[in-house]
Amino acid sequence: MHWIGWIMTHTEPFLLNCDLNDSRQERADELEARLVKHAEDLRFMSRERSTKGPFGLLKHDMEKIHRRIDRLLGPKPVNTRSTGHLKRQEKDRLKNVVGGGEVRSFTSHHKIDEVVSQLFEEMPWMDEALEPLMNDLHRFHDREGRIGFRPMILVGPPGIGKSHLAARLAELTKLPNCVVDVGAATDGFRIAGMTRGWSSSEPGRPIETILDSRIINPIITVDEICKSGIIESTNGATTSVLHALLGLIEPMSARSWECPFYKLAFDMSRISWIMTANRLDTIPEPLRTRCRIVRLSGMSVDELMFAAHDIGCDRKLEESAIEPLRGLLASYPEGHHSLNLRTVTRLIEGLEAVQARPMVH
Repeated sequence: MHWIGWIMTHTEPFLLNCDLNDSRQERADELEARLVKHAEDLRFMSRERSTKGPFGLLKHDMEKIHRRIDRLLGPKPVNTRSTGHLKRQEKDRLKNVVGGGEVRSFTSHHKIDEVVSQLFEEMPWMDEALEPLMNDLHRFHDREGRIGFRPMILVGPPGIGKSHLAARLAELTKLPNCVVDVGAATDGFRIAGMTRGWSSSEPGRPIETILDSRIINPIITVDEICKSGIIESTNGATTSVLHALLGLIEPMSARSWECPFYKLAFDMSRISWIMTANRLDTIPEPLRTRCRIVRLSGMSVDELMFAAHDIGCDRKLEESAIEPLRGLLASYPEGHHSLNLRTVTRLIEGLEAVQARPMVH
């Protein structure tokens, strides 16, 4: 265990039952080649050649050879997966997690309160999400000794900072944050990965995030989950974000989840999931029942002005230049789709451009 500021780290298993070196298989292949050649030479000398098996050997000859190999090498390790199907660079990528991955945790409950307080100070309109998040952080700290929380679906109008909340939480807890936008696609390949054999085959984004960072309790943000669906291939096979997610957020299946690309089992149960949505009714029930649903309302003019001053301060704008935005925002009717952070950011950018103009005499 070691320390990074007020974050503790320790190692736990991630890649399960795997021999990346495949040393036994390599020795077995070498022995088989030598024994087959020896048996073939003997058969050739005795003129008893046959074409019913590999190298002219009969089936029972090959069975004897394999029994001899097992006696020489000893029994195979129980439940160990072979990696002979992986390329050298793929094995090299997995070597960093053979001995386990890094799990990050808070040093104390007080640090949890500090992180949540910081989030509330920056985004007070997110209080409906921050309270259950704080409770989960405390519970996971006590029970599992790591930073984590239940899968969460943030449901609310666009542009209120749902994805930004996930990003800031990851930043404050020093965890990787992978954002998967599923609003523009219906397949689950970016989450689960694509089976080997296709030219576009690759691992899913969660696996890639963990392999890049070696941290096995990252935060994965799935944007616009309400817009995902199911697609069917020409051969009738189906794929969807829902199918991909269920195996990863269900604790039992996530503890020994098989990656379609690597064809190996990984413990994905320490991932923390935040999903964002603009509406709840289009999200399938199997996913809703496995997640905490947090309903968020739109932002008031006061909350938008709070954000405007915060953004403007970062861009070194004068307070007096920002305050006139209040009248503009107040001109929109309550609940208008333009009352969001995207509108505020666009207005601040306009003020910044005006302030940057050279003064004309």
